[in-house]
Amino acid sequence: MPFGVKSERLERFAYDPFRFFLGKCPSLPETALISFAFLAIFYLLISSSVKERKRRAWILTFASSCIMTIGGSLSLLYLFLSSSHPSIVSESTLISDTPLCKQILVFFIVYCTLDLFIGYLHYAELMTFLFGWCHHIGYVVLCTYVLKENISLAFGVFAILEAPTAILAVGHLKKEWRRDLSYGLTFFSFRLAYHFFLLTHFWSFEIYSKLWIFVVLTLMLHMHWWRNWLRSFFGKKSLSKDSHF
Repeated sequence: MPFGVKSERLERFAYDPFRFFLGKCPSLPETALISFAFLAIFYLLISSSVKERKRRAWILTFASSCIMTIGGSLSLLYLFLSSSHPSIVSESTLISDTPLCKQILVFFIVYCTLDLFIGYLHYAELMTFLFGWCHHIGYVVLCTYVLKENISLAFGVFAILEAPTAILAVGHLKKEWRRDLSYGLTFFSFRLAYHFFLLTHFWSFEIYSKLWIFVVLTLMLHMHWWRNWLRSFFGKKSLSKDSHF
């Protein structure tokens, strides 16, 4: 099969995986229902074997970060394949919509809402005001805005930033799987270096230029968490309580 044909098939897959495999893309309400069922069942299954409240707080985070990492990787692949040149990401390409990215947004809205609800019932002391309620509600508002403006790809390419969270979460669920160095390296690569790269593009765009404000605010939050990790890793101290939320 010629490379051009393979590239086209890969682009269609990254654009809408459900339609590529199943021939039909779930509607947004269906996506919300599937997301809720998946996260709720996943939490119930895992929480039955996790007795510590502190560890339970990472169950939904682990599930969400894995899904977001996969979705973000496909979104980034689509952006790369649909661009006219690999080194050039045009404004019209990034500020666009894809079925997959819309599903990612709906999934993340459901995750934030469900995590607040279950957190209030099961690990309320870990759901701090700033890094719990404000963080989650803020992302619900942001995701809703992005959906309304039909610019889901601009959010989808950021979803891969959840990769280090998946490493951190699995280490909290099972201590033997904790990998502090792997977490730190992936955090720097995605949440600082890659994040800053995307910021340079949002900064130069004229359309929806106000989006750069959210990019800057989240980057500042990541720099705060990065400082905590450095102090923890080199000072051999436990991560601060706000390192998760």
